[in-house]
Amino acid sequence: MQHLSLEQAQQALLAILPKLKTEPVAIADALGRVLASDLAAPRSLPASEQSAVDGYAVGCSTSTIPGSFRMVGRYRLGDSPEQPLQHNEAVEVKTGGNLPPGTCAVVPREKTRCDSDMLLVEEMVKPGQNIKSQGEDFCRGEIMLGEYTQLDAGSIALLAAMGIETVPVYRRPRIGIVNLAPNVVPAGIPIRPGQTRDSNGPMLTALVQQHGGTAVIAANAPNREMASRLLELLEEVDIVICTGGSYTENSSDAREFFTAIGARVLYWDIAIQPGSHTGAARLDSGLLFSLSGNPAACFVGYHVFVAPVIRAMQGQAAMPKRVIARCINGFGKAANSRRLVRARAWYGNSGWEAEVLPGQKPSMIRSLLQCNALIDIAAGSPAVPAGSSVEVMLL
Repeated sequence: MQHLSLEQAQQALLAILPKLKTEPVAIADALGRVLASDLAAPRSLPASEQSAVDGYAVGCSTSTIPGSFRMVGRYRLGDSPEQPLQHNEAVEVKTGGNLPPGTCAVVPREKTRCDSDMLLVEEMVKPGQNIKSQGEDFCRGEIMLGEYTQLDAGSIALLAAMGIETVPVYRRPRIGIVNLAPNVVPAGIPIRPGQTRDSNGPMLTALVQQHGGTAVIAANAPNREMASRLLELLEEVDIVICTGGSYTENSSDAREFFTAIGARVLYWDIAIQPGSHTGAARLDSGLLFSLSGNPAACFVGYHVFVAPVIRAMQGQAAMPKRVIARCINGFGKAANSRRLVRARAWYGNSGWEAEVLPGQKPSMIRSLLQCNALIDIAAGSPAVPAGSSVEVMLL
């Protein structure tokens, strides 16, 4: 199975996802991590009835709440009232404070006035008003966060409110990044004529981190040592991304290396632009990708092949959302093969709109600035006039 469509290649990858182990993390370090199991509420929230306002808890044995009450006490935050309120009795309470047994409602302070030891209510109050009931947020034993939930600030607030200090999460996917181009030089090393700075390594590192993974950039190695270097790297990581060497004089350095280590090729050469010379292989539970050395083509290849795998490994939706948008400036070239055009998309008063970004050559980084979408243009399509409707993949 080698010459596949984009969708067929994506499905082939999603059918053999690497498995992630689990680990405990403190909630202070859990932002963005993915839960490895369902979490049930260890207690009800709130644990008992509480006041929703600053005011007065009132007791009443009838369905109609009277207009005056005898003041019998005052409770501060942190108090745990045990003495039940009797009919026509009232106590002062604070927002979030526990309520005494027998409370039928809480009257906001601004709706009352005091006359000696009597509380006079100036507006009608209904039974149950301004009371946070026990378990109204979560009941004990209720599943509050499901497996594969990506923890956000709200999730962490809930965990803290429940007194949970550590949670089980999936280990972050580890992604190895290898640059096969012999003329590419990393930062910090003097550059000579004919050489170019490595931009793909830092870009892929940022993209991997953006999708919840950890990137490991491998040092360049001579070709005679590359096969063994890939095997060593696969002992450390779940996925290896090779950039550059995807097409060399009707051959592919990356494919030769993958074959040399005994990896099974899943596909090679997908009819898309940019980045048609792309491939993937599997060795045991590890995945290897070959992406173009051209920055824009590498960017596109990452988003349509690697990112779905990294998301799916963490239980997230693999494929990005697709929408129909109005292309405000058009694309002036006919598409001989399927083309993924770098774009900026937004939702405005007229719905989704997209702008084709300048610098659409595979080698140009300009088109990656503010790029948050790819316009998917079918093979054989004519040029796209300004104002046309296009299908957009939201990154």
